[in-house]
Amino acid sequence: MRILIVAQYFFTPEQAGSARLHELGRRLVADGHDVTLVTGMVDNSVRRVPPAYRGRVRVREILGGMRVLRVWAYPHYRESNRGRLLHYASFNLTSLLALFEWRGYDLVLATSPPLTAGISGWLLSRLYRAPLVFEVRDLWPQAAVRLGALRGRRVIAAAEGLERFLYRHARRLLAVTPGIGRYLVEEAGVAANRIDVVTNGFDPAAFRDLPDPPVGRRALGIEAGFLVVQAGSIGPSDHLEVLIDAAARLRGERDLRFLIVGDGDGRAALEQRARTLGLANVEFRDTVPRRQVGQFYAAADLLVCHIPAFYTPVALSNRFLDYLGTGRSIVCTGPGDMSDALTRCGGGVAVPPDDPEAMAEAIRKVYRRGAPPRTSAVAASALFSWDAVYSRYQAALLRAAAVPSTARAAGPAQEKA
Repeated sequence: MRILIVAQYFFTPEQAGSARLHELGRRLVADGHDVTLVTGMVDNSVRRVPPAYRGRVRVREILGGMRVLRVWAYPHYRESNRGRLLHYASFNLTSLLALFEWRGYDLVLATSPPLTAGISGWLLSRLYRAPLVFEVRDLWPQAAVRLGALRGRRVIAAAEGLERFLYRHARRLLAVTPGIGRYLVEEAGVAANRIDVVTNGFDPAAFRDLPDPPVGRRALGIEAGFLVVQAGSIGPSDHLEVLIDAAARLRGERDLRFLIVGDGDGRAALEQRARTLGLANVEFRDTVPRRQVGQFYAAADLLVCHIPAFYTPVALSNRFLDYLGTGRSIVCTGPGDMSDALTRCGGGVAVPPDDPEAMAEAIRKVYRRGAPPRTSAVAASALFSWDAVYSRYQAALLRAAAVPSTARAAGPAQEKA
């Protein structure tokens, strides 16, 4: 099967963002499918264009066996809504350079966010006369409205109209969490038989030989004690001030420390909050490439994943899935998809979102137990390893393309672009 993927953001293993496209794309290639990915040049985990791409309109690469076509988009999208719209619209235009890579495709897969990537996917699917699969990885435009990134009655109405248009014109939709699948049926009115739920995943091998926490802490030069770790992006939408306020309530607990790993638009304010509260039990570390994040999990006695209230019912975050793979104890927010997964894998507790008192009490109970309960990495792998996820992913794409499961296209060329 020949597949064209349209995704404004794509992360390599050397970057800190989601592994989804790389892990699933390389498995498609290994299974004999021909995969081309059209994506932008911005590394969205740090909001910058890497030096190798600067001053260029188009760059061809081979990554994980996939042909990757990187195209220019307006890069200054953090400063204003106008810059963000230019960023999205310019990608819609330059992504059409994929037409000059003419190969003919059996399927076009567009992945959101941003929602506007669906425009490119729809246009390319029409021009290639191939069915469109639209992957919904976040609730846009609802999340953007909640976060204040999308304002104005007409702008919001236009975004909601685009959402309905894409749902209507896609042959099938992929929901990245069960909660998003429920939203598509109950709120967006999409027929359940047009939706496949294909979650994100994790690599069990990355966490198979983690040392015990005391050994992990020594490797990082962290003082002995009980360590609570939160790793991942730090944005205003994460509401991680809840964790800082929980740390303030726990400052009297001897040897209990917090380590927050990551970067983002919300980090400076979070660090300032910790300084204002005089918290000596909180430390920050910078984002590291995905392949290195295991060192922080190795140091952890307890892993924390806080998701704000409006996201909790539908969230199954990448960091949380990694946490499951470590076998460490977890505190997450619920009820929702994360707490459901935690119930299936054991070894943790769910607390209400945006509630620092509940968060502090849950952490205190685990700390005072002395031997934190462990999640079942075996159960987690059966549900969420990339291999398990891939089997569902490939089946969904084959259904959309109406290609028999025995049919395979010749593998992609291995030449360097």
